[in-house]
Amino acid sequence: MHEEAYWSTWVLALKRRGLNAPAAVFLEGLGPLSVFLAQVVYIGQPFLKGFLPGEQMGALARMLEDQQQRSSFAAFLEEDKD
Repeated sequence: MHEEAYWSTWVLALKRRGLNAPAAVFLEGLGPLSVFLAQVVYIGQPFLKGFLPGEQMGALARMLEDQQQRSSFAAFLEEDKD
């Protein structure tokens, strides 16, 4: 499944907590640490089950690994500021 299928769900969750703008800035500035963070998500899946269902956790990790997807998701977050 494509990670984009979960983006709306993630945006709503971030928006409810007022974190959509900070998350966009974080994703844009993540740089080389994104691969490390993706690995943390992969390894931490058993411990992070309460935050996101398994398939979404994998999609999050794949999005973090891919610079183009990170940028696209950050732009998606920025679009949905209203």
